[in-house]
This record gives sequence, C-alpha cells and structure tokens, in this order.
Amino acid sequence: MLELRAQAGAVRLVLGSAGSGIALVDTEKRDRVRLELRQDGSPIVALLDEKGLLRCGLTLLSDGSPALAAATLEGELQMKLFVDRKPPRFELLEPD
Repeated sequence: MLELRAQAGAVRLVLGSAGSGIALVDTEKRDRVRLELRQDGSPIVALLDEKGLLRCGLTLLSDGSPALAAATLEGELQMKLFVDRKPPRFELLEPD
C-alpha cells in the first residue's frame, strides 16, 4: 500500500490492494470526506463526522445502481435508499 499524507486541511491519498482513495482531512488530520474505489471497481463517496464515524455514503452497487445511506450521531445505519428497480426502495431502520 502506498499512502501519501499532506498537511492538515489538505488531502490524503491511499493506493492499496483493497482499493484506492483520496480523503479531505480537517485541521486535526482526521478524514472528513473520502472518495474511494473499491477492489471490485465500485465507487463510494463517504462523509465522516469529527469522530471518524460514517454519517452519509453514496455508492454504486455491483449492478451499477445507486445507493444512499445515512447514519445516526452514534454511527448506526438509519436510512437506506436503493434505486435498483421501480419503484425505488427506501428503508428506515430502528437503531439497536
């Protein structure tokens, strides 16, 4: 894996066997926005909070259809939207 790190508030680039990505980091050098390309070629855009928890994600599934997910303040998945058929599927999930 090759990882290049930049100054806080800049960009971090990761190239590895599990996929590649680029992240925008905050002044505390924490990833806040990630753009990743997984090993299977599927892309994902992830928004992370100051704790590093995924709060919102947008991806393309293996069949090319888009999916959107959102999580609670604790990082528990709470909402999913899949646009893989008509009508689209929208799921609200109860946190455990």
